[in-house]
Amino acid sequence: MPYPTAPQDTTTSPTLADQHTPEQRRPQTQLIVLLCILMAIIEVRCSENADKCDIAEGPWNLNNPVKASRSHQELHKELLLTHKKGLVVCCKPELQTVLERRKREQSQREEGEQSRSPLEQVLLQRQQKHQEMMKEKEEEQKIHEEVQLMEFVRVRQSLKKVHTALQKNIHS
Repeated sequence: MPYPTAPQDTTTSPTLADQHTPEQRRPQTQLIVLLCILMAIIEVRCSENADKCDIAEGPWNLNNPVKASRSHQELHKELLLTHKKGLVVCCKPELQTVLERRKREQSQREEGEQSRSPLEQVLLQRQQKHQEMMKEKEEEQKIHEEVQLMEFVRVRQSLKKVHTALQKNIHS
């Protein structure tokens, strides 16, 4: 059956119903009925196999085996739940973040050392010498305190000996 052509008379614009006779519209209505039946079949299959079929994907799309796997679905659900709860999921492991921070700090130190003026370098050296001298003084002070403590212990022990000797002399 040949398809109808556009009317030759342009003075009046006939509607779609005027252009086509019922016999000419029959293939279009049959196509619409077939599409409705196909959609009903898809819905029935999807309701029977809810875990296998997704209405949004439809049977005409190929199934992605990664998305179809149970572990992927569980991971996706977990990510959605953590997002809803407001928990922040770390993008990088803790070790990697620590290593990156150390590397960043090291590069900042190196840049700081390179950009110092001669005056700053001299001041830094003096500060380091001063800190070393303070450490040495603290060590000497600790040693001196230990010596005093040892002397105190010796004096105490000698006093104990004298005291015990006096006690023996008194009792005898």
